[in-house]
Amino acid sequence: MSEINNGILGKMTGSIGNITGKVRNGKNILALKPASFNAASDPDSIARRERFAMAVKFAKAVNDLTTLKTLWQKVTPAALSSFNYIVKTNYPSFLNGVFSTATTITPLLGFPASTSSAELTQNGISFAVNPMANAYDFDLSLETKLKPVILLSFANPGNLALESSQFISVEVPANNFVANDPVTFSTTFNDYIKSLFENYSSRSALVALVTLDNNSLPVNFSQTIII
Repeated sequence: MSEINNGILGKMTGSIGNITGKVRNGKNILALKPASFNAASDPDSIARRERFAMAVKFAKAVNDLTTLKTLWQKVTPAALSSFNYIVKTNYPSFLNGVFSTATTITPLLGFPASTSSAELTQNGISFAVNPMANAYDFDLSLETKLKPVILLSFANPGNLALESSQFISVEVPANNFVANDPVTFSTTFNDYIKSLFENYSSRSALVALVTLDNNSLPVNFSQTIII
């Protein structure tokens, strides 16, 4: 049994997987369920477990991307890890087993960004970003590069033996950052990602733009764009 003074979702009661939680004397207590424990099967309990599982899977994918992890670490409260803070931030945004427009791969309060065109196919992704000079007060002497960070989302598998959802990151090189001009990014997918397109009927991309300095370290970041 273990205690958590500041849980990822606040005070935890109820169960997730084989872990059960309760609050005792103002502290969160987590313990393994007894072998004979039966998880609640009412619709609300099932929905909460599914939402939490999705938020955890999403947070792991985001936290595994070094650029995004660095950004989240800068704003994560001292009592939490970046992974836990990503879960806490995004848990409410997962509805009916899928992410929503409120789901974000970057911390809140990123600068606004928009695309004039975007295409996501089995072969690759491409999108054109509108000029951002009026979106934020960039320090162009410091912020010299612009890098897209892409997280692909796959859901509704045709084969029930597959995971119900997957999040896959895609690397795209940075461009020189000229805030007054539009910029286009594109990349082709490897065979593994192409196979996911064949096996999942729902595919989306969560995209954010990150400005980098001359040492390729992140400086600022955009809100999440969904393609």
